[in-house]
Amino acid sequence: MEVKIETKERFRVVSVATEHLTATMAEELSQKLIPYLQPNVKTSETPGNIVLKMTAVSSLDPDAAQPLLNLQQQFYEHHQSFVICEMQPA
Repeated sequence: MEVKIETKERFRVVSVATEHLTATMAEELSQKLIPYLQPNVKTSETPGNIVLKMTAVSSLDPDAAQPLLNLQQQFYEHHQSFVICEMQPA
């Protein structure tokens, strides 16, 4: 799965570049984004808010939503934002 991460001043925009998101892909995406919950001591990067841009995704497996919702909840528990946007209508 191809993902593009753009770092802005107060948040990161994560663009998913796949038409169909499977549960496995959603889990992979979660694993890529979990490190953003903690500060990076080596690079002095602070934890950040995430905007998950789903423009390219036209469909997703029913089981793909749960890992993303779990990740969103983890960010909220760490007082970080996790916004899912630009989803295409079914």
